[in-house]
Amino acid sequence: MVNHLPKKRNPRTAPEPKEEVDFGILLALAYSAFVDELRAALAAEGFDDLHGSFGYVARALHERERSLRELADELRMTSPGALKIVDDMEAHGYLTREDDRTDRRAKRLRLTARGEAALAAARAFHKRFEAQIRSRSGAQATRVLREVLGGILEERESSGAHVALRAI
Repeated sequence: MVNHLPKKRNPRTAPEPKEEVDFGILLALAYSAFVDELRAALAAEGFDDLHGSFGYVARALHERERSLRELADELRMTSPGALKIVDDMEAHGYLTREDDRTDRRAKRLRLTARGEAALAAARAFHKRFEAQIRSRSGAQATRVLREVLGGILEERESSGAHVALRAI
């Protein structure tokens, strides 16, 4: 895992940064770096064929089996868009479609053992990444970071905005 956290600046030897990066850009770049490392870690564990939306779909299906329509609604996307992701995940062995016991026209989507293993590997990476931040910046700074990010989500929820993992 690459250490993206800045080293503590020595004010006597290190010049001040010329211009601060816009906050939104900083968040986007940090997320991009996180995703790059996540993909590399998953590839090293044999999951090099994951679609960019795998995590969103896997988390939704890990909670419970869903129909394609339910999955699309959960991810706030169209059914054809969800179908494309589902087809890819099924082709790579991450999920299966099974007959719905109550509706013969519908299929239920379920993660396979490979899908569950990939999700477990991703979650383990998340823990390692956070542990690296904690090691570098301290437990208090890590808690504050979580509180700030969580606060952003709470504010959106309290304003009525829908906050959910979704394919982007």
